[in-house]
Amino acid sequence: YKVALISYEKPHAFKFDGATVLSYCLEIKGDFRNLMLFASSLEQLQIGEFTVISFEKKINYSTRKEELFCKLILQKLSK
Repeated sequence: YKVALISYEKPHAFKFDGATVLSYCLEIKGDFRNLMLFASSLEQLQIGEFTVISFEKKINYSTRKEELFCKLILQKLSK
């Protein structure tokens, strides 16, 4: 897919009732169709489930064009 990985943060661990919830946050850039295809294929890998998918349009002032960014938060339950 024609997307660019902008940021990938360290997993955040949260302990709840003896289990650990790991949250992965990543930000990607591309057009809407490719962003949705990427998110869909990532979800089909069944490595966790998305809790947040948000889109934000930003202006790149050096090229004077709008760019679409997608922030994904994927959570995985581990013991």
